[in-house]
Amino acid sequence: MNFAKAHEHMLGKLGLGLLPRDGRSAVAETAWTVLGVTAFIAMLDLWLFRGRLAPGYVAFFTSPLGGRTPVLCVWSLGEEVIYRLGCMTALVAAIRLLRGPTGPAAYGLAAVAAQMIGVWPQLVQDPLYGSLRYLAVGVVWGLLYWRQGWFAAAAGHGLSHLLIDPVLLIGLSHTG
Repeated sequence: MNFAKAHEHMLGKLGLGLLPRDGRSAVAETAWTVLGVTAFIAMLDLWLFRGRLAPGYVAFFTSPLGGRTPVLCVWSLGEEVIYRLGCMTALVAAIRLLRGPTGPAAYGLAAVAAQMIGVWPQLVQDPLYGSLRYLAVGVVWGLLYWRQGWFAAAAGHGLSHLLIDPVLLIGLSHTG
């Protein structure tokens, strides 16, 4: 058995997978998730928290797209490897080992815990904004991983920057 098949078999035993069970459903859910995450982040950054955003954050997201968007797309793939494929998978495995078969709550708990590993500095700095902008958004990618496979979450997270980055560039450039 090759590595990919062995990994998919192991993930399948955990109720997770690399590939979606239904490609059409995965594409649709991923697209809706990208749109929803984009709208959510736009609402947070351009309306609810605009006056509280750090100047460095605003400067970064109003910098030229060509210098940052490709980097953020690749960076997001790294986050998916670390926090979803690595941490979330390990947490689901630990929950199954300790508690037996898992239900939706276990996947939600694993998604939250895995994301907290990476975003705790933002949570300490600004608990409300950090919980909404970084924790909640990361949990969405974790739940997409559970429902549609890791490739769907990785693609959605990466592709979301192709939409949210121009939205933030335009919106933050015209608000203040």
